[in-house]
Amino acid sequence: MITVRRMQICFCLLLLLALRAQAAEPHPVQARLLANVEEVAPGMAFHLGVELRMAPEWHTYWRFSGDAGMPTQVEWELPDRFAAGELQWPLPHKYEEAGGLTAYGYADETMLLAG
Repeated sequence: MITVRRMQICFCLLLLLALRAQAAEPHPVQARLLANVEEVAPGMAFHLGVELRMAPEWHTYWRFSGDAGMPTQVEWELPDRFAAGELQWPLPHKYEEAGGLTAYGYADETMLLAG
């Protein structure tokens, strides 16, 4: 009887953990692609922006993340004969991470530009 009772308690605890995980932010960082034009023509230059919006208490890392974290990466999948210029990164914020590590990145929102 004790074994069944313990199994019931474990099941309830696992169910509570699963519900808590499901209630967590499903995508803590939202990315949106923006352009400075509505149409393009052959040979026309234009700029793209990758807008990143972070959930509260979240941040992304700069191209040189520091001691912790992985740098944010943008991988373009472009049509034939299109090319993206080098990303322009805004100045990052400095974060003191656990264990005395230093990291550089962005909270709230930021925009990475390419031309």
